[in-house]
Amino acid sequence: METYLLVLAGAVFFVAGLILPSKQAALKKKGKKAAGVIFDFNGSPAPFDSSDSSINDSECARVRFVTEQLEWITEDVRNGLGFQLKSNYKAGEKVTVYYDPAKPTSFYVDSGVPETVIRAIIMIAGLIMAGAGVYAIMTNSGQIDN
Repeated sequence: METYLLVLAGAVFFVAGLILPSKQAALKKKGKKAAGVIFDFNGSPAPFDSSDSSINDSECARVRFVTEQLEWITEDVRNGLGFQLKSNYKAGEKVTVYYDPAKPTSFYVDSGVPETVIRAIIMIAGLIMAGAGVYAIMTNSGQIDN
């Protein structure tokens, strides 16, 4: 039974990598672009991430930018894969921010890693999981010799 769940989970990961829309893509396409600066790391997660109890504070960055309406925004943010910010930028470094003009505190920092790379990693993980499950099923049914 667990092997079938592994195949199913792998298929879900693969399909998710293909079709799930991302907040980052939507903001990059329809949001506004601004120049920002990373103040520091290890802040607390932004409010829209507070429901995720698995968030590690070390993954957060405090970012400041100015909107087109000349409103200063200073918020702690965690990108989808927060480690990207810390590995690609240092405190005090300038960054590109994409924000929702209707709610400027909803934003993300362009990490420099293309979204297609992240999607490819998710899809490859799905393929590996599904492949391992299929191999286990075939081994247990005697179709593949041990």
